Amino acid sequence: MGFALAAPIGPIGIMIIYQTFKIGRWRAFGMGAGVAVADSMYGVVAGFGLSAISQFILSEIKWFKIFGGLLLIIMGILSYRKKPPVIEGREGEENLARKMISMFILAMTNPSTLIAFLAMMAALGLASSHLAIRNALGIVLGVFLGSLSWWFLLTYLSSVLKSKINPRNLHKIDMINGIVIGLLGVYILVSSVLK
Repeated sequence: MGFALAAPIGPIGIMIIYQTFKIGRWRAFGMGAGVAVADSMYGVVAGFGLSAISQFILSEIKWFKIFGGLLLIIMGILSYRKKPPVIEGREGEENLARKMISMFILAMTNPSTLIAFLAMMAALGLASSHLAIRNALGIVLGVFLGSLSWWFLLTYLSSVLKSKINPRNLHKIDMINGIVIGLLGVYILVSSVLK
């Protein structure tokens, strides 16, 4: 479940790829670990049959989408306006904890992750079932390790491409990243308001 949740390349995947270019594979993988922790929180909901939480998420999905869309717009604007970065600079080291937390928050409010997870819960019959503690913990650990393995693979593949990127090209990627992330945020925001 964790690998399947993380694998589609959406706004978070784009950001992790970009951060691999900018701050290096292992620090970007650390950011992906923040996303894996968020995914495992959904695993807690599935594993422990917390149907009240899943019902709350479903009933308030519009607000999750609005918040997630606004976050993506802000992140897109900040990415677009950045000055040309230094590859593997100290800035990445100093801000890793903040970046991990921001990825965690973004993953927790990512509408596509919410919807995909709720769909998986329903398909596997986990939304209403009561599992033994051992099985529930297995689901949580499985989601975490599956998601973590995806971020490991993605940052590895991105690091292979990194040797072809110079700072000037990275600045262009930064601007494109900002535009794409911002547009995805606008789409999520507009679609949630119009529904």
